[in-house]
Amino acid sequence: MNLNSFLGKEYLFATNEKFKYWYVYLVFFGVMVSLAFIVSIFLKRHDDYKAKKSFEKQFFWTYLLFGFLGLTSLFARSQNLPIFGARIFTFVVIGLFVALNVWLLVYYFKVTKKEQLKFAQKKRKEKWLKKK
Repeated sequence: MNLNSFLGKEYLFATNEKFKYWYVYLVFFGVMVSLAFIVSIFLKRHDDYKAKKSFEKQFFWTYLLFGFLGLTSLFARSQNLPIFGARIFTFVVIGLFVALNVWLLVYYFKVTKKEQLKFAQKKRKEKWLKKK
């Protein structure tokens, strides 16, 4: 098989073939939905949650949205639905998910790290100030 057969219109928009490896997609997208909740709960238990709150919201909604989109695509492919069941839809969901993960990494290292430093400095200063 060559690359042209994988990039062909009939391959990308096909829904009537036997759906192989559906369990791999099911686990992948199921883990995404689970990770949204697990990481959200994990981050809320930390002391510096206020500094990570914006990142946590973005992470939660990104993983939840793409997990459900992937599961919807999986269901649509199993039912041979024309648009949402096409391979291209699943590939677009995965591609956008990868792009948003790059955004999350950049956001975490540029914005969230600065917020954590500000929060740590504020906490350190408050430790030595007298409370009335």
